Amino acid sequence: MAVNIFNLMLIPLVAYHYNDNSFYISLFDSGFAIGSMIIVAYIANFSKKLGMNNSAVIGLLLQSLILIIISLNINVIFAFLLIIVYGSANSFSITIFNTNLQKRSTSEFMGRINSVKNFIVSLLTITLIPVLSRVFDISIEYGLLASGLVLFSYSLISFLLGRRFVYGKDYLSKEITIEKIENKKLA
Repeated sequence: MAVNIFNLMLIPLVAYHYNDNSFYISLFDSGFAIGSMIIVAYIANFSKKLGMNNSAVIGLLLQSLILIIISLNINVIFAFLLIIVYGSANSFSITIFNTNLQKRSTSEFMGRINSVKNFIVSLLTITLIPVLSRVFDISIEYGLLASGLVLFSYSLISFLLGRRFVYGKDYLSKEITIEKIENKKLA
């Protein structure tokens, strides 16, 4: 969803804060891509240092904070650097979420579970993007703040649901299994 938020905010951000300069659209779009590519080499090291439960939360939290900071009409170079970090945090959190999901899935359900996750994300996206788009129409600052709050909410939910006190001490270490339901004849 953060990629959709980035795409939604990019042109209004440049139009409003950076004098509608098309060079900055390319610069920021490239910054997001560069950040996404740079982080790949460091994901394993960062996730080991931060812990798997904390890694995705930190990635989401960074994205939310960056959107809030960008709403302040900051210098273009600082904005570019923040967008590089935004792209990195986005790739980092997506990779961690997908890795956790795949590690816990049995091989026969890996694709199905990922499809269910993608379906849920798609539902959230088609629900929230029109609302955020309307907020961006009101004000670029409000749109960025609202988007930052959405991602902050995701990070908070992810943090809470990733804690042992919610699902037990073996949460995120036990496999996801789906029991087969056999057809039983009615007596």
